[in-house]
Amino acid sequence: TVGRKSVAGLAVGATTTVTIDWNTAQSSIGTHTLTAHHDLADDDASNDQGSTTVTVTDPGGPGPVTDLAVINVAAVPELVQGNIAGVNVTVSNLGDQDVGTSFNVILDDDTDGVTVGSKSVAGLAAGATTTVTIDWNTATSSLGLHTLTAHHDFADEDPSNDQGSTTVRVNDSSGNSPVTDVAVTSVSTPASPVQGDIAPVNVTVENVGTEDVGATFTVTLVDDTDGVTVGSQSVAGLVAGATTTVTIDWNTAQSSIGTHTLTAQHDLADEDASNDQSSTIVTVNDPGGPPPVTDLAVTSVAAVPELVQGNIAGVNVTVENVGNQDVGATFTVTVVDATDGVTVGSKSVAGLAVGATTTVTIDWNTAQSSLGLHTLTGRHDHPDADASNDEGSTTVRVNDPGGGSPVTDVAVTSVSTPASPVQGDIAPVNVTVENVGNQDVGATFTVTLVDDTDGVTVGSQSVAGLAAGATTTVTIDWNTAQSSIGTHTLTAQHDLADEDTSNDQSSTIVTVNDPGGPPPVTDLAITNVAAVPQLVQGNIAGVNVTVANVGDQDVGTTFSVTVMDDTDGVTVGSKSVAGLAVGATTTVTIDWNTAQSSIGTHTLTAHHDLADDDASNDQGSTTVTVTDPSPPAEIHVGDLDGLASNDGRTWSGTVEITVHDGNHTPVDGAYVAGTWSESAVVTQYCTTSGGTCIVTFAGLRKKVGSITFTVTTAALAGQTYVAGQNHDADGSSNGTSVTVNKP
Repeated sequence: TVGRKSVAGLAVGATTTVTIDWNTAQSSIGTHTLTAHHDLADDDASNDQGSTTVTVTDPGGPGPVTDLAVINVAAVPELVQGNIAGVNVTVSNLGDQDVGTSFNVILDDDTDGVTVGSKSVAGLAAGATTTVTIDWNTATSSLGLHTLTAHHDFADEDPSNDQGSTTVRVNDSSGNSPVTDVAVTSVSTPASPVQGDIAPVNVTVENVGTEDVGATFTVTLVDDTDGVTVGSQSVAGLVAGATTTVTIDWNTAQSSIGTHTLTAQHDLADEDASNDQSSTIVTVNDPGGPPPVTDLAVTSVAAVPELVQGNIAGVNVTVENVGNQDVGATFTVTVVDATDGVTVGSKSVAGLAVGATTTVTIDWNTAQSSLGLHTLTGRHDHPDADASNDEGSTTVRVNDPGGGSPVTDVAVTSVSTPASPVQGDIAPVNVTVENVGNQDVGATFTVTLVDDTDGVTVGSQSVAGLAAGATTTVTIDWNTAQSSIGTHTLTAQHDLADEDTSNDQSSTIVTVNDPGGPPPVTDLAITNVAAVPQLVQGNIAGVNVTVANVGDQDVGTTFSVTVMDDTDGVTVGSKSVAGLAVGATTTVTIDWNTAQSSIGTHTLTAHHDLADDDASNDQGSTTVTVTDPSPPAEIHVGDLDGLASNDGRTWSGTVEITVHDGNHTPVDGAYVAGTWSESAVVTQYCTTSGGTCIVTFAGLRKKVGSITFTVTTAALAGQTYVAGQNHDADGSSNGTSVTVNKP
């Protein structure tokens, strides 16, 4: 308790402010919650208190902090293999110290495991930010999604923010891969039904892929709580980007009262199963209304984390009426010191309305309290429907007025044995115990070793006390004559009652070997199946299958390796291998002709036909995307570059526009139209030559600080303008609008 003051009454509508001094001499460093309450019994206990937070700072002040952070890594979302993209890395000095030395910013392609490049930065002032651009040449990059990670090499105090990442998709020059993906985006019902109602459940499905879905699929709604199917509806296909909502009626006549989880799922086989279902939670209400529930809950018990023996601390106990019945009777809140087994004190509460909360403060005088950690439990004595929430606890440490609190804590710090024994050996197991508390332990305690795997006690040793900070190692012999062959978990534990039970035990894993040696094992494993991530339909790709002899027996017979296209259900091909020595590895290449393959993602599975002792590793898989050889008939803006010129009393803004096709290749003859922010009603247009064209706004007055050009449309015979694909490789715009600043 910080303090208290009396108020000599208060008229209706009047306000008064009292000032209570808070002496922070004994306060802990950090954030404190200060709660003020009055003790007048009134009709609304919910507003009888209020709180604020205050930070107590160290009188020595904060120390200097050096911290450079990579706060952003940005690049175009996708580009064609062979193009060069600028990756912008933004670094900020979040510390309070200037960085005067040079440091490097390095960009890595985590997907291909290569370094893209690096740039030096000649220091950075506190609070300053800088952006470096590192060019990424994708000529040798693999197709697909790449994770680009940038980091700096300056040694600072917070390495957690020294790097950042972005993802970029590298496409084949023939175009993007088709994606079939239907998602259940929402499940909703207008209101909570009463048992017996028929509730309409709306399920929204969206085609988030790039391919139209022509086949009919079914959406099914399941009541997970009662384990029954509510109903289903068919959807007769869905074009790319489209959304549809189906309504499935839920007859709740047989539904249980209470909360239900309703899950909707479609049955279309697509490329992303993670979004094939979605759920909502609905409450089915009792037609007779809810039963009366009286329930007072102790929702919080709070006090200072520690105090000096002899001081008085206020213990704040918060009680809430979480039932649906007012409590008119007076009840008592009591705080007990469970550690010393004494009652701290109690206070009465004159009833509590439904939903109301009250906090009572009970002073704890620690003059007679023992030193160390105390558990304080607050509870009320009102009989209610739920006894499980009638009490709550907190812990407070009582410190010695002459110094810190005594702590008794013995820890098992390690369990080890020199080697893996052969069944029948007697293996010495070393258990190290350390007194990590600040009190000498004079009493004898026992260390016991248990074999958790076989469920037997190995043995025990006594330790005749241990001084604070001291360490001792006991050796317990483990006779493995009756131990099972294989891996064993050995756990050592002491039996001393101390203040931290979390470190009273420790374990190790040991293998007991067969005295006759291991049995002969014949085992060929498919350790890798590799192919290009994507190729154009009609091309031939080599599928590399790596087989290793992971057994302990040479394989002298010939065996076959076969690759299957699981997606199309056909055999790609097979090759023979003339045996394989123990520990040896071989890689066979089987050509896959995709002339007849379907468009989309294919799972290629390789397996061998040798009968061995472990069938679980006889096959392996990889996925390859077969793309349409025809590029999409689409155009978009691939770059906007602004340039300003000083024309004396006026200035001009010029924008160079680059138009790309679906392969991000510049195209000629594209008509581009757009508007300037200074004259939005006037459309300016140009036609690309060499992939670019220029628009200019001249005669701008000097008071105009900047001007923005926005592309409104683009057109080319036989092509569709897709504004959503607009981008800017150098990051100077979003591909649709660019701002030119006055020179």
